[in-house]
Amino acid sequence: SMVAGERARLVCPAGALQAAVGPAALLPAVEWGPDWGLGDQVEVHLHLVRLFQVRDVLGDGTLLKTRLRDGTGQFPVDCPIEDCCVRLHYSARLPGSPGPAAFDTAGVSGGGGEAGGERPPPLEVTLGTGTLPQALEWCVKLMVPGERARVEARPPHGYPDGDASRPAGVPVGSPVEWEVELFDFDRPASAEDMSAAEVLAAAGSLKSEGNELFQSARLPLAEARYGMALRLLDRGGFALEAEADVAAAEAIKTACHLNLAASAQKQGRFGDALRESEAALKADPGLPKGLLRRAQALTSLNEFARAAEDYEALACAGPEWAGEAAAPISDMPADVVGWLAKQITANATLGLG
Repeated sequence: SMVAGERARLVCPAGALQAAVGPAALLPAVEWGPDWGLGDQVEVHLHLVRLFQVRDVLGDGTLLKTRLRDGTGQFPVDCPIEDCCVRLHYSARLPGSPGPAAFDTAGVSGGGGEAGGERPPPLEVTLGTGTLPQALEWCVKLMVPGERARVEARPPHGYPDGDASRPAGVPVGSPVEWEVELFDFDRPASAEDMSAAEVLAAAGSLKSEGNELFQSARLPLAEARYGMALRLLDRGGFALEAEADVAAAEAIKTACHLNLAASAQKQGRFGDALRESEAALKADPGLPKGLLRRAQALTSLNEFARAAEDYEALACAGPEWAGEAAAPISDMPADVVGWLAKQITANATLGLG
């Protein structure tokens, strides 16, 4: 209950103090001899010189963030909670390992610049793109500018298999300790203050980033980008007054829903794939790629009759779509298989919008 710099006097029974914190932890110089009865009163003078905020990020002790230096600003309004460009330095080491860090963007031991010397400019990273390990990124989003923190990650966090940013001295799946210093970040512009052109440009950029993440098999990150684009278009919809702007926004929304459906299908979330494909078909019920996405989701959900209707509509959309319509026909009833054999080929594609 104390604040930094406060001095206080604590009076309590010796037994209560010993049971609460232990003499070796709080009073290492005191010998608790037989002259101290459990009911004897003990007076302790305390001076809280400094405190270190320790946050159990996930609530299970596997990811701890300790603030080593205060920054400027208030939590959480001055934190990069939304994905944005941040400027930082960070280092990585095995917990308790001596010597220099295994990896250090500042190019000096310790990751915080304590070793002296000229430091390189901060590293610019866009959150949400997989550049940083996921656990480290979670903690960066809880920092304010100027703050320095130590992040202790235990399995299953740290560097997963296939993470290109993993230092050579940190094995896959091992505990890892990061030290990170956040300099500043670009605050996302409010959709309410953006023009139609800015809203469309930002949403299109988010969709393109999502496509890149999709192609590199970082599906959860890709889905986050598509979701951000959809929310931006919803919040900034009032600025889209011209018919051409509305049409452009609908095209981006449709592409995002289609790509979300493809991502969900790849991850076995067939209900989500069905929902997203139906969202894409709202504006254009005959959209071929929407019919394909929905047919694939329905087939995975064993709703063969509804899937057959979508495949039939897709086959009628043109010869180029008849060649792309496909389904796992071996799992379908015989009557559906016979119909599909006449209508479609067996090559499915999941191209991105």
